[in-house]
Amino acid sequence: MTFKESDLLKAKFYFEQGLKLITENEFANAEVKLRMAYEILPTRPSILINLSSVLIELNRHDEAIFLCLKVISNDENNIEALLNLGICYANKGDKQAALESFDKCLLIDKNNASAWCNKANLLQSLNHFDEALDCYSKALLYKPHFEEALIGRSNLFNSLKKYEKAIEDIDLAISINPRNKKAQWNKSLDLLRLGKFEEGWKLYEARWSIPGISESFIHLPAHLWLGKESLVNKNILIYAEQGFGDTIQFCRYLPILESQYCAKVIFAVPPTLIKLMQTLSPTIDVIDITSLQQKKFHQKIDFYTPIMSLPLAFGTTLQSIPNKTPYLGITSLQKDLWKTKLLNNVTKSAGLSQPNQVNVGISWFGSGKYAAEKNKKRDISLEEIIPLFEANFNLNVCFHILQPALDEKIRSQINEIKNLYFYENQIGDFSDTAGLINALDFVISVDTAVAHLAGALSKKSIVMLPDPPDFMSLTIGNSSPWYPESMYLLRQKIAGNWPIAELIQKTSSFISELRYLYNQ
Repeated sequence: MTFKESDLLKAKFYFEQGLKLITENEFANAEVKLRMAYEILPTRPSILINLSSVLIELNRHDEAIFLCLKVISNDENNIEALLNLGICYANKGDKQAALESFDKCLLIDKNNASAWCNKANLLQSLNHFDEALDCYSKALLYKPHFEEALIGRSNLFNSLKKYEKAIEDIDLAISINPRNKKAQWNKSLDLLRLGKFEEGWKLYEARWSIPGISESFIHLPAHLWLGKESLVNKNILIYAEQGFGDTIQFCRYLPILESQYCAKVIFAVPPTLIKLMQTLSPTIDVIDITSLQQKKFHQKIDFYTPIMSLPLAFGTTLQSIPNKTPYLGITSLQKDLWKTKLLNNVTKSAGLSQPNQVNVGISWFGSGKYAAEKNKKRDISLEEIIPLFEANFNLNVCFHILQPALDEKIRSQINEIKNLYFYENQIGDFSDTAGLINALDFVISVDTAVAHLAGALSKKSIVMLPDPPDFMSLTIGNSSPWYPESMYLLRQKIAGNWPIAELIQKTSSFISELRYLYNQ
């Protein structure tokens, strides 16, 4: 195929524009320019590979795979295409195919630092830590100032609980490139995990450059407030970002904006949180966040703040966390409604409720994301948690599932478990979950929104933490600085190994305390 010189010049112009936009992290705009080059030269490897890289950044892996395979069909040893293909497979969860792609790269060039680094990232995700560490070492041997390998090895050191080594690697990455937002973001998590909040919250603002988080930033026609300007008689809009649990955890700051900063507060949240968040304060205006996302919000505001920037704005340290609970509540109607639902559910299947019966809420899996990533490490399988339901606590104990929905397989399994109750189609939003939690004696949960809701309601709870835990749970201790009065943290000692026997023992202890109170 022949091309006019003018077409080649156009393609080169669009291609170079695309490359410049990639260096500026303007991936959506880079795609536009690279596609214009692609329309002119649809088989040029450099265009196909860079376009696939952009699509990876945009989480469009199937399209990227198509382009990589197009290159490989003409050049089976094209390392860049094989690398991007492996990254796509890894992101789609096909780890075996990803490993094969990276290994093929290394057969072609055993000194390829990018292949070693990506293989290390994959092995780390599989918890093959020793092999991953070896691969990171090889990547850094062949490319000593490789920022991505330093960031990956820092993450690995965190998993190995070598936190100071993790910070050493991330500091080196930042010294190589002070503008590396991913390194800043990772360092923020390291510092917050260690309770070093002052610098941690500042670096946490780098999240707006991180794919999967940056998309939740909403530009509004007002000033971003990070604690410097006076809010007296000003309108400030706070909007939810990331997960439901994050919103529940950090909404504690909003009443303080009213009481101490004399601001008029507007709070934008997902629909399922609206009724719950209306219990924060009668004078906070809670709105549907979709009105912001769809640009249908027209009320005048002076300032706005994404909710997880509030700890920075307040200058929060480990010692100054506003941790008085409860800061969320339920209406009298919800309180009565869920006490009745719980009583009816138990008596319908088991006869009359016992006077000293203990009702325990249970949530053993989350929504599918953990620490902003798709990750199942915080979830407990039903098979693992069944011994808790079958334990002999020498007291009438009923477990109540706090999940609003279960898949068919789990529903069929729980039907066989005595004293386990499910409120199918009855939990409509988080105000219903709050009503059910209020009717319970205590809650057992993995680190999900349910755990934060129990904490915000000051309901006694046992929260199961994976190893390593989310950065907000710190690294040691069995109490939470965010919910010190009510929450007990039960940590994995070994990654992936849930201490169910210890959970049963702690549950028995909670029940004994309740039995003592009943007998007073």
